[in-house]
Amino acid sequence: MLAVLKAARRAVHGADVVASQVPGYYMALELATVYTGMMIALPPTEWAAFGTMSGAELDQLLRAWAEKINLNKVKKAPARMPTKNKLERIEYTRKHVSTARLLADEKETCQSQSGNQNKGAPHREWPAHGANAVRALTTPVQPIV
Repeated sequence: MLAVLKAARRAVHGADVVASQVPGYYMALELATVYTGMMIALPPTEWAAFGTMSGAELDQLLRAWAEKINLNKVKKAPARMPTKNKLERIEYTRKHVSTARLLADEKETCQSQSGNQNKGAPHREWPAHGANAVRALTTPVQPIV
């Protein structure tokens, strides 16, 4: 049905005008809302006349209706200019290196250093494992007055 309406508009108003000025979305929306209302308001006997028409008669009728359409009422909105200015891209001078690669390299470096110095001994003592960390966890917090 939508294709038939578009073809009738193109035949009357011209293909370029319909393509550039008539929004297909709103035309389909109008057809969907009007069609259900027409099916309720008009009994099936009223539609029987369209079923018996020849192609040429239906074409003339659709063209006559298409001539009565005011294209200014269904005109597409003009294209809008962008409202925000584009931000400048930041160019990084350093090449990206994945965290997994950094950790693997660090592990390899630490293992090679610990293998040369003390075999079997831990290569690093983290501050969180020392006496200061235990003292920080067990010291009561004084309220601020």
